[in-house]
Amino acid sequence: QRFLDTLLYSQYPHLKRFSWNKFPLDKVEQEHKNDAVVQLLGFGLIPNHFHLAVRQLADNGISKFMHSLSTSYTNFFNTKYNIRAS
Repeated sequence: QRFLDTLLYSQYPHLKRFSWNKFPLDKVEQEHKNDAVVQLLGFGLIPNHFHLAVRQLADNGISKFMHSLSTSYTNFFNTKYNIRAS
């Protein structure tokens, strides 16, 4: 579930530092729809990887989206399982 939430919020990488509790997705989509860097067209979740279909809406949008998605989920995973960088 956390990955799905991260996937949706990563369309708005400029908001990644904000608490999700303070910024529910429906509010974000209403207030910041013109700030999205990609449009998520579809996705597939497989146990060890994922597939995405996205449309770039801003310059470097896919790069920003992928950076936000991977960094956010990696930080969550490492915190949850108490993994520290060596």
